[in-house]
Amino acid sequence: MKKMLALLLCVVMVVSLFAACAPSESVGTGDTSIGGDTVDTGDTGDTGDTGDTGDTGDTGDTGDSGNTGNTGNTGDSGDSGNTGDSGNTGDSGNTGDSGNTGDSGNSGNTGDSGNTGNSGNTGNTGNSGNTGNSGNAGNSGNTGNTGDSGNAGNTGNTGNTGNSGNTGNSGNTGNSGNTGNSGNTETPVDPYKGKFRVGFGRADITPALGIGLAGMGDESTRLATGVETRLYTTCIAITDENENTVLLMSSDSIRTEPWLTDQMRAVLANMLSIPRENIISSTTHSHNTPNPNNEQYSNTFQRGCQDAAKQAMADRKPAEMYTGTTYSDGLNFVRHYLLSDGTYYGDGYGDKTGKTIVGHETQVDNAVQIIKFTRSEGKDIVLMNWRAHPIALKENYTKYSAGYIGHCRTEMESTLDCHFAYFQGASGNVRDESYIREEQKFINMADQGKKLAKCAIDYMDQLKKVNTGLVEVKTVNYKGNVRVDSQEYINAANTFKAMIDAGKTTAQAIAAANGLCNCPTAVSGITMRQNAYASGKGKFTMELAAISIGDVAFISVPYEMFDNSGAQIKEGSPYEQTFVLYLSNGRGKYIPSEPAYTNGCYEKEQGYFVKGTAEELVSVYVDMLKETKKAGAVNPKITTFDSKLPNDT
Repeated sequence: MKKMLALLLCVVMVVSLFAACAPSESVGTGDTSIGGDTVDTGDTGDTGDTGDTGDTGDTGDTGDSGNTGNTGNTGDSGDSGNTGDSGNTGDSGNTGDSGNTGDSGNSGNTGDSGNTGNSGNTGNTGNSGNTGNSGNAGNSGNTGNTGDSGNAGNTGNTGNTGNSGNTGNSGNTGNSGNTGNSGNTETPVDPYKGKFRVGFGRADITPALGIGLAGMGDESTRLATGVETRLYTTCIAITDENENTVLLMSSDSIRTEPWLTDQMRAVLANMLSIPRENIISSTTHSHNTPNPNNEQYSNTFQRGCQDAAKQAMADRKPAEMYTGTTYSDGLNFVRHYLLSDGTYYGDGYGDKTGKTIVGHETQVDNAVQIIKFTRSEGKDIVLMNWRAHPIALKENYTKYSAGYIGHCRTEMESTLDCHFAYFQGASGNVRDESYIREEQKFINMADQGKKLAKCAIDYMDQLKKVNTGLVEVKTVNYKGNVRVDSQEYINAANTFKAMIDAGKTTAQAIAAANGLCNCPTAVSGITMRQNAYASGKGKFTMELAAISIGDVAFISVPYEMFDNSGAQIKEGSPYEQTFVLYLSNGRGKYIPSEPAYTNGCYEKEQGYFVKGTAEELVSVYVDMLKETKKAGAVNPKITTFDSKLPNDT
């Protein structure tokens, strides 16, 4: 009996001794659970490759080559810490694993085919050169992580203790701190890449009440008290088959200064990877809107432009382009009037006392130009170009309003179920019918907007499909000459100002100035021109742009061009349709054309320009359009034009 007990005790001791010496499978301290599966991401002692049956003690164990997780690694379990394998020269140096192309190329291995033990392999010194882990793009850096390979946002890998403890992979920064994989969401491939496509975006830029209204009267005292129509920035993004993109933006705003527009275009160019020259930002010139240069409003305006642009880029869909021109009847008119005695009158310039209006200085351009982009997905996009100052409200009207444009937009979109964008045409000398200043007559501007919309709606089925083609862009920096005022005229203007300040009538002030200074705005214009020369410049620079898309072209006009100049550009253009975009990429004063200089006008008094500037610009624009018509031949894309005009006219 004692012998049996002694024998039993020996057996127990032997079993205990084997149990103590047997290798244990330590679960990594950095283990994480993904989809319910425990993954040895920090497996500090996983020399036994939990998926590798029979590997831990088999010297030369070729059974590992069947480990589907490491099918290219005939000795990968490597058991580099496996003292039983110390004689296994194939495993101890694990030369197969040092360049384990089976893992390195395992770009689609969603979990090393079950080799859960290899994910941390922290003792595998043979992994020091394991490029298969460092570059295992499909495994998000976790080569054995079953289920981790698709976990594109697996922030658990950023502290992957399984690899960081792996003396071979400890320098593998791609895994140990792989922040790139933790949120590795590749930019989705545009399914429409290589196709002509168009997108639309719009942002509300209506500010809080209390902001000064620009356009009529003193902005500092004419503060907004309500909202007649909300104000918007609209953007159309157009991309050709060669992935060249242009942005056309239109904002319900009085104007933007060049510095603000330059800043905004630079931001958009950087944000959207579009050349700055491919962006035209214009305003509708609505006279009951805040000035974007106002510190209280500037940020709202700029954020709106950015939001609209981003929306348009994201909305791009394959499209076809249709265009055509119809005409409005009596909806706009030239605001310079011919009087019964042969003189002219316009908006406070001249004297119509005892005289009657017998006509207008020039015939108005009443063309309603339309583009419709029909799209395979989403709403169609309709673009309109017309011309008339949106002034339908008296100076004491203090509500935000886009004028007739806001009501035209509502009517177009509700009737056609489309996206609509209005771009103001050359309207420096043009009013809409809802505002006739000499009679102080105000017609309901909602009716004006609806009438304009009806012109377009009735014509939509007559639009003609045109070639989309490729985008061409040409930019010219035009350097013009500032007009020099005679001392006689400067003295007359000062006399005029003194008379007005003394409470005299405009007629009395004109008489005192010997008829040389015919309107109050002459004083500010003379001051501006005098300052230009005092600064040593005597010149002004404006950026002109021509952008063509197939059979259609757009030009940006940064100043207030008269409508007859716009009509001349369209007549000289080689394109099926040419859109003159008013107050684009900055703003300045008026650019009067003949016969306004000869007949006299307040617009001439306000501006920098010498006589003949408008006509010279028409020639420059037409040449730009002809150059863009030569597909792919625009070179260089940015040039400079120095005015040939004398500065004493």
